[in-house]
Amino acid sequence: MKNEPDITMIIATYNRAAILNDTLESMSKVDMDGINVEFAIVDNKSTDNTKDVILNWSKRLNVRYLFEKRPGQNPARNRALAEIKQGKIIVFTDDDVVPNTNWLKVILQTCEQWPEYSIFGGRIYPIWPDNIDFPKWAQEQAVQSFAFAVHNYKTHQCVYEKNDYPFSPNFWVRGKIFNNKKMFDNKIEWHPKNQIMATETKFFKELIDDGYRIVYCPEAVVGHKIRPEQLTVKSILKRSYSCGRGTAYLRNFCRADLLQKTPLLWYTMRYGAIAKLGMKLGMGILPAIFEKPQTAMYAMEWLGYNIELLRLAEENKSIAK
Repeated sequence: MKNEPDITMIIATYNRAAILNDTLESMSKVDMDGINVEFAIVDNKSTDNTKDVILNWSKRLNVRYLFEKRPGQNPARNRALAEIKQGKIIVFTDDDVVPNTNWLKVILQTCEQWPEYSIFGGRIYPIWPDNIDFPKWAQEQAVQSFAFAVHNYKTHQCVYEKNDYPFSPNFWVRGKIFNNKKMFDNKIEWHPKNQIMATETKFFKELIDDGYRIVYCPEAVVGHKIRPEQLTVKSILKRSYSCGRGTAYLRNFCRADLLQKTPLLWYTMRYGAIAKLGMKLGMGILPAIFEKPQTAMYAMEWLGYNIELLRLAEENKSIAK
C-alpha cells in the first residue's frame, strides 16, 4: 500500500450512528479499484453508538476513528487535518449521503483534467423521505438549494463565478492547499447548540481572495438524504436564522467605523433593523402557514445577521478582513 493515500475522505458526525452506518454501506459500493482511499471519520463527541459503528467499518474499509470534543463541523474537520496523513486529494462530505458508484473515479479524473485548479465541487440531488406530504414551498429550486443543499450548478464542467461555491456534502481540494496550515474557522460552528451556517463558505471565500478559483463537476454526484423534520416551516426558518448568523462572518463588519466613533448610533441602527425585520417577520407568518414562507425566511436570515453582529460587538471581536 502506498504511504500517501490517493484520496483522504473526511466525514464529521454527531449522534447519527444509524445514518452513518448507511452512508458507509453506500461508500463500500463505490468503485475504488486502483485507488488508495483512507476514510477519516471524526466522532464529534457523540453519545450514541457512533464509535462502535466506525470501528466495525474499519474491518471492511480503510477507516480511521478520530475524536473531537469541541462541537461543530469545522473543529471536527480541523481535527482530521491535524492528525491524518493527508492524501493527494482531500474529499469532504457529510454523514448522510449516497454517492454514485463512480464518484471517486470521477473526482480523480476531474483533477487530472483541470491541473491548474485545486478546489472542486460536485452535483448534489435530494433523497426525499418516504411516505410524507411534500410541501409546495419545498418544490422551488431556490428553496431546495438553500434548505437541503441541492446543488446542480451547471450541466457541464466549468469554473464557478466568484461568489458561488460548492456545498458541504460534495467538495474536494488538493492536499497541497493545507501545506501552509490552512484550516477551517472554528468560530463558525454548526452543531445542535450553536447553529451557525457558512462553515465551508468562509473557507472558500478566503481561498478565492488568495487567488484560487473553483471548478464544478456535474459528473461527480452524491445524493443527500432529507429528514422528515426538515420539511417543516419551523425548520426552514431556523435554518434561515442560522444562515444570517453565518453571514456576519462573511461580510466586512457592518459600519465598523461608526461603531468606533459613535457606538450609540451604531447600536441604534442595529436595533432599528431588528425591529423592522420583526415587522416583516410578522407579515410573513400568515404566508408561511399557507406554505409560502419566503418573506419570513428573508426576515429570519437578516434577523440572525443583526443579532450576531450585536453579539460580536459585545465581545469586541473584529470580523473585518
